[in-house]
Amino acid sequence: MGLDSRDGEVQRRAAQGRHPAHAEGLKISSHGKRVAFEGAGRTVTNGPFAPPRELVAGFWLWKVKDMDEAVAWVKCSPNPMPEPCEIEIRPIAEGGEPQ
Repeated sequence: MGLDSRDGEVQRRAAQGRHPAHAEGLKISSHGKRVAFEGAGRTVTNGPFAPPRELVAGFWLWKVKDMDEAVAWVKCSPNPMPEPCEIEIRPIAEGGEPQ
């Protein structure tokens, strides 16, 4: 998968002081962002996005104060794949909020 020891370090740092969230619905892609990895470069694109062509291979779920903090975490993460790829970021839908 192309993951290295930096990935574990990012995960450890993200877990400090955060409580895991799970079994939540995500907002629609218009509320999301994608971070594209190309070598050392990172490019952020705002949603909405066309339906994905591929299945989700895995996910990270972090409690952060806002989308900017989530983007900052992804941008400092190592590329999870051996080739260029994108990571989509979406907030969790809360309460009766439209998804």
